[in-house]
Amino acid sequence: MVTSKEPEAFVFSMLTAKDDSQFPFLLSRYISIFAYDSEEYGAFLAFNNNYEDYYFSQCGKLVLAWVRLPNCAAGNGVVPNTIKTLLDDNQYVLGVWNEQYIKDTPAYCKNYCKADFMLYGYDQEDFYSVGWRDGFKTFIVKQDELEKALYLRDLDINMFWGTVLLDAGLGFDINNVKKELREFINADKLNNDGYAFGYKSIEYLAKDLVRRKKDLSCYRELAFIWEYTRLMRIRIEYMKNTGLPINQDMCEKAYIIERNTRELFECNPHTDIQHIFKRLMDTSAGECFLAEKLLSTLNEVN
Repeated sequence: MVTSKEPEAFVFSMLTAKDDSQFPFLLSRYISIFAYDSEEYGAFLAFNNNYEDYYFSQCGKLVLAWVRLPNCAAGNGVVPNTIKTLLDDNQYVLGVWNEQYIKDTPAYCKNYCKADFMLYGYDQEDFYSVGWRDGFKTFIVKQDELEKALYLRDLDINMFWGTVLLDAGLGFDINNVKKELREFINADKLNNDGYAFGYKSIEYLAKDLVRRKKDLSCYRELAFIWEYTRLMRIRIEYMKNTGLPINQDMCEKAYIIERNTRELFECNPHTDIQHIFKRLMDTSAGECFLAEKLLSTLNEVN
């Protein structure tokens, strides 16, 4: 359901790999968003969840077992053998690596670039990973490449976690939904990286596209917006189906916004940038209106 962003894509993968029992929990998150900026690549969008509850380790949904190996002690296969032990113990491995050594990434063979990763298996010296490669795809990382990538020069450590599902009992949290809806509507939440928040982050992206005249081919941020509006539509339908007083108009409005953002993501990369700008601004206004209506309805419940 979320493929365009890590680490959220990893969380969805882990929590929905076997069944949909964790889906209500996930639907009560992923509403509050922000935009951040890169001088080289332009505006990016992200969820705020990761700032407040990294990999949902604080709320108890996942357990992160830290492994921090100093670079000076990480040679002779120590790191890959440690990772294999975690995988043999039926744990996912999450962490941070340098994409300079990971094929098919923008930084490959170019520049030092830290990024989140997930490993879910191995076969001798091949490690299985998943991430965005012009779409969410599985890929293989060779052991020697992994050892190089995990060497974080700015931290002088190899940093990763063995990860397991801890509490299957945490379900749909309506109070968290209301909190994140308020954040999306108020658009004033602060964190270390944010340039714009809530519905204004979509506007920020729209303005950045015009300013930079970005090439839209396989553009990841449009995938993010489509997935975001799809989650909102599914969230609203879920609440309606569980007996909350969600009217059909909200469901239809959410469906229309999702359909429009999917068309936007699938549009010709040579589409006029002003057309893209207008569609994104309409999406921002539509999602804000929908969030206001939804929050008003939920406030009346309690």
